[in-house]
Amino acid sequence: MADDSFLLSTLPRKYLASILKLYTRGLDEINDNLADIYAEALVPDFSAGAEQDTNTVSYKIDGHVIEIQEQRNVLSGQGGTGRRTWEAALALCEWLSHELRAERGLECVSHVLGTFGFLEDAHVCELGAGTGLSGLFLAKNGIKTTLTDGDDFVVQQLHRTIEANKLQSICLDRRLFWGQDEPDMSENVTHVIAADVTYDPSIAPELTECLSQFAKLKPAPRIIGSATIRDEATYQTFLNECHKRGLKVRPLKELVPPYETDFVFLDPIMAPKVIIAEISAKT
Repeated sequence: MADDSFLLSTLPRKYLASILKLYTRGLDEINDNLADIYAEALVPDFSAGAEQDTNTVSYKIDGHVIEIQEQRNVLSGQGGTGRRTWEAALALCEWLSHELRAERGLECVSHVLGTFGFLEDAHVCELGAGTGLSGLFLAKNGIKTTLTDGDDFVVQQLHRTIEANKLQSICLDRRLFWGQDEPDMSENVTHVIAADVTYDPSIAPELTECLSQFAKLKPAPRIIGSATIRDEATYQTFLNECHKRGLKVRPLKELVPPYETDFVFLDPIMAPKVIIAEISAKT
């Protein structure tokens, strides 16, 4: 393999990352040097004149096309996490796709959401929606959905995304800043979903308090969360805060790379570990 500084200085980073992504899929084991080059290629170039692109990303899932404006080079530690779609949202979409196919009799799996009339009178609230892919996918399937986020810019972008996908009649956007805004409990929410909202341990108390408010409703909505496990300690902080608030977390699916998946948007080798879990009040 050529010197990494040479590759990074002569090839566009997006191009290099794409080539390495395809190349490594055929390898049984990735050496440290190659992994370092790939990781460096994923880091955006913030030098003078470096272009920070916003592109339209099209997701085709079960025949539905969802178009989202994203900044694909945003990293989780840089802020602006709501400006791109993360692996936990992709994994949640795959899981929801199986749920919906099972509900319609197109697939035989042990499903959770369908037991509660998921296709008929459901109203789904997505917390920390970011780009909103998971909620938009449900809306494309005819399910009433409210996308919420605590970032005003993200909420404005969600509004534009809803309009661009012609979902205004069934999909709403709302600001919901955990710890500041009270969830609107008058909207008869039947399901709550959230993807990649556990990445920051400092907001775990506010997040779990919001989840607790939903879990204590009568009847309580089903709460499904999808978490990217970048750091086990961070996820454990979330679990500890759930315990403090009388919430139990029951894992439904765990994806550990290399994934066994036919979902084309998930990189089975490079994607991180993801846990999909149901959250409910302890009885």
